[in-house]
Amino acid sequence: MNNFKKFREGTIRRNHNFYGEAFLGILFLLFGTYTAVTERFTNREGTLICKGNPAIFLGALFASFGLYIIYYLFFKA
Repeated sequence: MNNFKKFREGTIRRNHNFYGEAFLGILFLLFGTYTAVTERFTNREGTLICKGNPAIFLGALFASFGLYIIYYLFFKA
């Protein structure tokens, strides 16, 4: 049991999972912001999936999910 390091309460244990999830949260935030600003949601090949208000809704959904991931990692972990 000596291998486990004790962390004070309120400290964030930054390991590979933390940085990976923070990276994904930032990607979701950037992708959602880009989708909402351009009002275009396309797939990998560039085919237009939706345009206008549905794209803004999806962009806001992705951005809010990214913000939630970042909030959870930095303030709830």
